[in-house]
Amino acid sequence: MSLLAIKEKTFNRCFVSLFLITILGMAAFNYSVNAFGVFSMPSIKGYNDVRFVENTRIYKTFLIKNQKIDGLLLGSSRIEESMRPLPAAWPKMQTYNMAMPGASIHEIQRNLQHANAITPLKQVLIGLDFFMFSAFMESAGDFSESYFSVDETDKKKSDLYVLRTYTNILLSSDALTKSKKTIRDSKKSITPSHEDNGMTSIAAHTAAVKNNADLYKVFDSFEKSYFRKNGFWLNGPNATFTTEGKNGHSTYDDYRALLDTVYRNNIPASFVIPPLHEYMLFGLDGIGLWPAYLQWKQKITTLNEEVAAQYQQTPRPLWDFAVVNAMTREWLPEDPRLTTPKNGMHWFWDPAHVKPSFGDEMQQRVFVTQQQDIGTMLTQQNIAQHLQQQTAALAQAQREDAAVREHIKKKLQSLNVWQHISADIH
Repeated sequence: MSLLAIKEKTFNRCFVSLFLITILGMAAFNYSVNAFGVFSMPSIKGYNDVRFVENTRIYKTFLIKNQKIDGLLLGSSRIEESMRPLPAAWPKMQTYNMAMPGASIHEIQRNLQHANAITPLKQVLIGLDFFMFSAFMESAGDFSESYFSVDETDKKKSDLYVLRTYTNILLSSDALTKSKKTIRDSKKSITPSHEDNGMTSIAAHTAAVKNNADLYKVFDSFEKSYFRKNGFWLNGPNATFTTEGKNGHSTYDDYRALLDTVYRNNIPASFVIPPLHEYMLFGLDGIGLWPAYLQWKQKITTLNEEVAAQYQQTPRPLWDFAVVNAMTREWLPEDPRLTTPKNGMHWFWDPAHVKPSFGDEMQQRVFVTQQQDIGTMLTQQNIAQHLQQQTAALAQAQREDAAVREHIKKKLQSLNVWQHISADIH
């Protein structure tokens, strides 16, 4: 063998060795940081104890895989930001808030299937939102079927299903960037986005809204995102709200599939419609969506009882907390009707998300006392009367809080959506 050939062979070996060392080093580094929380490893303060909301779906799904969770909360950010598992409501259970921002009905069903396949669930709370039933709601960009332990028919996947995810997390440049950011932010002691129980961090919320001026800005931004055309509600054709997509598929089909999973597996679940501040309820009415909102509550109540009857089971509780009452009509901190301004709000982070103080009260009603004072358990027998009562309560609130209604009206007019949907097309 010539000297040149020997040198080439030595170079190739060195190159391959260097490549393998680099790859293994990257994998070891990403594994030790565990930025996505998919490996069963302890967090080290100042090294990898800070994770952020953009990782929510992957780390919550794998946390469920790695721990014996038998109490589960599911839903959108409206559950994620308000529900710390109340001990009295979840006795002797390992409970986790698996709710995720912008979750769809289908995603909730898949999370439920995944969790129940790993550890049979003793109790579940599922939050249902009006926006979830828009057929044109955009799906979350970080949602992936590859995270789940079972397929859509509840058939268990091979244990190798995690290999693709592990490979991406250990060997991708994106994961390397995320690992570096995790260490950097951990060293700065930046507040993590979530509590250990899965709820959005209270400290992070408090830091984001330091004073009343910040709170009013948050209210304004939420009004725009929910009320505008192509926003949370008016994202259908011609800026409408519709439950049926272009292919004829209805979001109620997804809801029925969720119910089927609950009843077929005899999962002890309770459904809740989370609260909305009167700002949002006034906005729904001002846009012209109030009749559709009532029809939605009627429909989900009917379907719940229909599927229960198919399985010859008692209907699972369905609670409506998105009602007009003293709590959802909480005055903003600088309302002129207050004798002295207050600092922040007691019940609400913003007009669409309640604080844990409200979440505690909801869990107390659903799982402990069943008292129907701040919410109502919906049935076929009481739904019509309930909706009539709520329409009357809304009208009364609009009269008593005329300044708030006028504010919402001007906001909707500025967005060109005031009475956007006429009553005759509902």
